[in-house]
Amino acid sequence: MPWGAVGGWVLTAPDPRSESAPEMTIRTDADIRRLREQGELTTAEETLIENCRAGKLTMLGDGKLPDGPSDARNVRADLLRHLITGGCSECPTQDSGVSLFGAYVTGRLDLNFAQAKGVTGLFFCQFEMRIEAVQGQFKSLILHVSHVPGLNAQGVRMTGGVFLREITAKGEVNLAGARIEGQLDCEGAHFETARDMALNAQGAQVAGGVFLRKVTAKGEVSLPGAKIGGQLSCEGARFLNAKGMALNAQKMEAEEFYWREVAAVSGQMHLGGARVGDLEDDAASWDLVEHLYLDGFCYDHLGGSMNSQMRLAWVAKDAATKGEFRPQPYEQLAKVFRAMGHTGDARRVGLEKEILLAADWKRRGLAEQAKLRARRDETPRPSDHREIQNRLAWLWLDLRIMPVWHGALRTMVGYGHAPQRVLFWTAGTITVMGLFYLYIWNFGGMVPNSDIVLTSTHWADAMKAKPDLPSLAWGASETGQHYETFNAFAYAADVFIPLVDLGQEAAWTATTTTAWGCLAWVLSWFLKLFGWIVTAVGAAAITGFIRRE
Repeated sequence: MPWGAVGGWVLTAPDPRSESAPEMTIRTDADIRRLREQGELTTAEETLIENCRAGKLTMLGDGKLPDGPSDARNVRADLLRHLITGGCSECPTQDSGVSLFGAYVTGRLDLNFAQAKGVTGLFFCQFEMRIEAVQGQFKSLILHVSHVPGLNAQGVRMTGGVFLREITAKGEVNLAGARIEGQLDCEGAHFETARDMALNAQGAQVAGGVFLRKVTAKGEVSLPGAKIGGQLSCEGARFLNAKGMALNAQKMEAEEFYWREVAAVSGQMHLGGARVGDLEDDAASWDLVEHLYLDGFCYDHLGGSMNSQMRLAWVAKDAATKGEFRPQPYEQLAKVFRAMGHTGDARRVGLEKEILLAADWKRRGLAEQAKLRARRDETPRPSDHREIQNRLAWLWLDLRIMPVWHGALRTMVGYGHAPQRVLFWTAGTITVMGLFYLYIWNFGGMVPNSDIVLTSTHWADAMKAKPDLPSLAWGASETGQHYETFNAFAYAADVFIPLVDLGQEAAWTATTTTAWGCLAWVLSWFLKLFGWIVTAVGAAAITGFIRRE
């Protein structure tokens, strides 16, 4: 239930259903003496009081988790609170704080707004009720291998760290808005809740690292807006929340993010808007995530695989989850590849982004077209029928022209990410057309491009000698040998490449007196047009006019 708001996160009141029968409140020496005189202090409590007075740790029984309540293990929560906050003259706590092993804590440990003295270490302890520590102040809080029904420590202040190693929590562990100057260590912890939230550190500020190694979380692990001065480590962790968010790290900040050797993921993973320095990961861990949100996720360095195919499969999970394409994950990946010197991989990522953008544009265009057609055909006719018709006409035109344009950009220059493809197109076109012009030459389809030659007696003699192949006869004559020699591939290059004069086109041309010559003459004009297009697109890609970034 709402209780109050601090710094953007909401405090929740203690659950009244979790409270036990009223116990005597321990605040003074008189309260301790009264309990002792009435014989109500357990053996465990007497031991704890003596050890706190002496500044020693307290080992109850074998120091392991108790099997259940007993005189040798029972410590009431209110006495424990009294000692944690410094005690009194009857049972003072030394500066080292409370260090307790193997206790069975009865009642509700209420440390809301309390200020602990020294380190609060509760090892291998069994708690009957959820620990309340809203806006408490501690040096360090240690709950190693303890069993708790939950922990509500919203807004807690720690000059040290929070240590929850191998803890078993059967309710929400709430550290929302916490300020921890040390680390949050949950290695080997088991979080389980009947509700959605297993571990909540929303808006927490942790100067050290957050360690979720080998954690098992049955419910959401929530870290949105958390600021982590060290690493966030999830190695060997199991995030299990099939019906909701398994790991929510929206707008989280960390120096390093370790997402490798993860054991299991069931549910969604949200990294939207998160920012990390180093991303240390592996493909197997990402493969476990079926629903991944990456839009807005920023990182400076990749410590895992640099294989572009693996990375493309990774960022593609974002689009598969949302059902629509978002370019930012691709832009971010290309940026990091480029910064790390993998320029080829960066170009491949950029090309894939543009291909998917074009496909997404077409998908959205077809969806809009279908929607507009449905509106157009409504009865009665909609008032904006004319505007709908105009928009449909433009869409029809766009959906036919733009795919051709996108196809040309993709195949010719890879949307500017592969300008070297222009060379392949140029070489291939010249080779094919060179073979074509060679064939035309052998069948008499090429003649000198000179009125003087064509009206000369030598050409007339060649026409008489070989009416079907006059160029071959004339070229073999003494006069023809002094003329520009025909080279089919040089001729194709001269026609195809604009603004470059190799002399072939000026010296030779296709004749229109034969069928093959007419075909060659027509194709030459198309070849010139295609050459201008390829050259212009290639120049735009090389100079960056077609965007590569």
